[in-house]
Amino acid sequence: MADITVRLRRLSHSIERLMAIAGTPGVAIGVMTKDNPIFYDNHGFRDVEKKLAVTEDTIFPICSLTKAITAAGLGLLVEEDRVSWDSLIKDILPDFRSVTPVLHNNTTMTDILCHRTGMGWGDNVILGTAGNVLLRAGDVMKYINNRPLVRPFRAQFGYNNLHYELAGSVIEQVSGQSYFDFMQSRLLNPLGTERTSFQTPSKSVEGVTVCYNALDDASTVPIDFLKMGGDGYGAASGGARSSVKDLLKLYSSFIKGFNSQFSGSDAPDVGSPLKQLSHIMSAKIPFDQPSRHEASYAFGWGRVQLPGRFGQIGLNPALLPQADWIGQLIIEEIANVPSELRTDFIGLAEAAITENLKWYTRVLDELEKGRKAGTSPRPLTEYVGTYWDDLHLLKVEVKLVGDRLYWLMQGLETEMIELVHYHDDTFTWLRPRDELASRGRWVGNDQGATFWKIEFGINESTKVNKLIWVPDSELSPIIYTKS
Repeated sequence: MADITVRLRRLSHSIERLMAIAGTPGVAIGVMTKDNPIFYDNHGFRDVEKKLAVTEDTIFPICSLTKAITAAGLGLLVEEDRVSWDSLIKDILPDFRSVTPVLHNNTTMTDILCHRTGMGWGDNVILGTAGNVLLRAGDVMKYINNRPLVRPFRAQFGYNNLHYELAGSVIEQVSGQSYFDFMQSRLLNPLGTERTSFQTPSKSVEGVTVCYNALDDASTVPIDFLKMGGDGYGAASGGARSSVKDLLKLYSSFIKGFNSQFSGSDAPDVGSPLKQLSHIMSAKIPFDQPSRHEASYAFGWGRVQLPGRFGQIGLNPALLPQADWIGQLIIEEIANVPSELRTDFIGLAEAAITENLKWYTRVLDELEKGRKAGTSPRPLTEYVGTYWDDLHLLKVEVKLVGDRLYWLMQGLETEMIELVHYHDDTFTWLRPRDELASRGRWVGNDQGATFWKIEFGINESTKVNKLIWVPDSELSPIIYTKS
């Protein structure tokens, strides 16, 4: 083990170079082998302005790593025969009444946990600027019930945070406890985690990271802490906060339990709250196909048989197929890969940053190709008003400030973004990447020109009465009606 830790220490320069290229202010690293933590390493700051260093106890948002923990919570309920992996969601949740018959009648626990329902997602509408969650917790089920089928049921992998919203509701319905209380009392406390929760840490909690986005020049700007889980929405899909030390404790327990439960032992993992791991961590549906080796999704776990591509479950695997470079750099060192076979992660990072920074000009070029020349908008006052979607869950306010037009999702001032005339009654809300990044918006190649355009509809009296937006290329436009 000493040899491994010495070799890992030698990676510090490469790690810090990767951080500088990507504009990452701080990194906490933990390594375990054979179920046991053997190495911690920390670089940079959790608070750049105050020069507060990252440690293995620093609390970060862990986003979709939350899903595996949610699945483990459901494993407890399955172990107690209070629900099964094949239970129909409609039989557990009375409020689940999908307008799509195949979803309503056939969706099971397994279907939602491995993302194979084919149901349309909603992140581009629900997650906004400044860490905002734009859908109230009380409206989530109504929104889910009206999601269309965009892929064949059970035929394809389709990552969707709404699946885990259903999973969190199942935990609450079956246990009779809030998601937060159940997960804390039945899972986190027995596992001995000390720095993990499913709610935004209070200001009295020490060692919580400031969140940052990287600008075009790799400098960093602080952004608001992600609000998923704050008022309920997103807790089960991506609302957990944790530290590297806690995560190693958690993953060590997962690996020990997985190996024990697959060994056929009559009494595996006495005292461990992690149950049903042979189901939770086994392959359910392929992704990233075609693939020579296994690439599949379990319940909150992505499985990749090496050699194979990592980074398929994350913010944007199509954009960064080689990510996460620091993690893979460390894995190569642990495996003691010969030097002539090592990956040039520095080169990959530099190439990816160059490609990523082309996003803004690429979208501008795409917009310009579709623009009609010589058109003018109506008087801007005609566009002003409040617009609602057909469910009356999502609102857009259009305001005129001086001679400039703005739209505000859900009417929030933090969502206020300028609308620039494109052609006819169509406007674009695209802003320079640095501006969007500094406001905490996700920007990337998955959002083409159509995403950044909105069109105002006209009634028979030639009055503006609708606002039309296409937030996702797989989905039909959202039509907001002027009130």
